[in-house]
Amino acid sequence: MIEVKNLRQGYKYYKTEIAPKTTIDINLYLKITQGFMKFQVNKLLQGYDVELGVGESLGTLRVRGYKSKAYINEHGEIKGVPPSWSKTKKLWDSDPVAKANRQLVYCFNEHSDGNIYSVKWYTGKSRLYNKQYYHFKLSRANKRALNRLINQGKEYAISVKRDKSQYK
Repeated sequence: MIEVKNLRQGYKYYKTEIAPKTTIDINLYLKITQGFMKFQVNKLLQGYDVELGVGESLGTLRVRGYKSKAYINEHGEIKGVPPSWSKTKKLWDSDPVAKANRQLVYCFNEHSDGNIYSVKWYTGKSRLYNKQYYHFKLSRANKRALNRLINQGKEYAISVKRDKSQYK
């Protein structure tokens, strides 16, 4: 089994294993695969579930959100919300005391009613072997596109976290 890490390696695999007699050159192959990937990401960013493979054989990608639950722990630290690193860096550049104390500025996501969104890969119905060893990571450009849409007011489905104490 050949390990394919990028589209160029995918072309080599396609050319040697799948269709050795094909006349498709690498430029056409890259245009086709990149176009299909852009189509799938656009569907995902519009709010649709994207099935990977035929009949969810590789799982489903979804944009899901959850309500952040901010709290202060026993040491007086804010927990449950992510730091805003851009604002923290600005604070540290302007105030050396804050930098020395490692003071953080937190992001409470007021623009999205306190919701935190991410892309999740659901593999429950997939037919992958050892699926616990696979992971999906969205590219930086696609993360920024998702962030831009959320800042413009786009809303996605919210997952409700269950209280597991009721199942005991």
